Amino acid sequence: MRIPLLLAALAAFAATSPAQLLPPAELYKAKTFTSLEEAAKTPLEVRKLRLLSLPLAALPPEILTMTNLQELSINNCKNLKELPAGLAKLPYLQLLNVNNNALTSLPPELGSAPSLEKLQCGSNPLTTLPAEFAGLKKLKTLEIVSAKFTEVPACVPKIATLVDLNLNSNKLAAVPAALGDLSNLQELGLMYGAYTQLPPELGKLTKLRRLHLNDGKLTALPPELGKLAALEWLSFANNDIKVVPPELGRLGSLRDLLFGGNPLADLKAAFTVVGQMSKLTRVAFDGRVGAGTAITLPAEIASWQSVENLSLSWLTLPEPAEALKKLAKLPRLKTLSLARCKLGTLPPEIGQLSALTMIYLDGNELTALPDAFRQLTKIEFVFASSDNKFTPEEKAKWPGVFPKAKIDLGK
Repeated sequence: MRIPLLLAALAAFAATSPAQLLPPAELYKAKTFTSLEEAAKTPLEVRKLRLLSLPLAALPPEILTMTNLQELSINNCKNLKELPAGLAKLPYLQLLNVNNNALTSLPPELGSAPSLEKLQCGSNPLTTLPAEFAGLKKLKTLEIVSAKFTEVPACVPKIATLVDLNLNSNKLAAVPAALGDLSNLQELGLMYGAYTQLPPELGKLTKLRRLHLNDGKLTALPPELGKLAALEWLSFANNDIKVVPPELGRLGSLRDLLFGGNPLADLKAAFTVVGQMSKLTRVAFDGRVGAGTAITLPAEIASWQSVENLSLSWLTLPEPAEALKKLAKLPRLKTLSLARCKLGTLPPEIGQLSALTMIYLDGNELTALPDAFRQLTKIEFVFASSDNKFTPEEKAKWPGVFPKAKIDLGK
């Protein structure tokens, strides 16, 4: 069946003149072909091709006749172990998504693909990338999640155009200093790694806006991260970090910080550093899932004056009333998660959180909300449906108190 399709495609190719690269707005509206047979009938009209879950052992040659192709996605083909070198000759190919196949390598020729801007090849048993990929002159996004990398391929720090590099869920033993040379990088994902240290050279990434380091084996953060003036998102939750470097207090653009689940030796010092981040609006200081880590919130949490969204899920609060009194000193606090804290009862001090609009109380074995809850006049959402034991009378009580709010206390 493949030969007739290929002949038809070649005939159409010979009879039609090539089109130009579609701009993003027009490409977005262009048809996405999901059938190879249909696409092969008019190969030069194919701008976007997506093939899913096919029993392919090799890439169909018809695809190489679709010379105006800009986006190619081939996913979940568990017999597909290699790609043809000819993909590099598709002049307009901007996006290549080959996630979730059985690829053990990628063709070196792809390093000369003239228009490639985004490459996604995660969930394949890849152990490295060809050295020739350093020649990719337009690549902005490289996503290789859940591959078999134990080290960052040597070509990666040489792709100077990279803006987004995602190597999450690879057992990387080390992070190379050369990543600091990626001067255009705005987002870096190194989650679920096996490395214990970061190179200070990452402090050279002056355009970096998002840095993902959580769920690994990090034992320390380099003070040089405090130089990342453009950083807006930082996550290093669930590592083995004992000290938050004071230099991180200089992160004047940081808005989101996720740093729970670390054995911090001095909570007061760590919370003081966080309070110096003047634009911080969201903090997740959650415990490790299921661990029930006991935390007494230090008074220094009052320095988090800009924080609007705070999550303390999976923590054990020995003195919940005192904790809520301290949280009441955060004038902008609008969203609070106390999910899975196993509070048993919710102390009346909850009523002091005057700016609160949303609260998560799942997993606390609650039977009632205190009358002080009525003081939360700005409340819009209450989520407390699972692992609580509210009586029917209690469930019926609160919708009348807050008729415009969504209150979910379970069925």
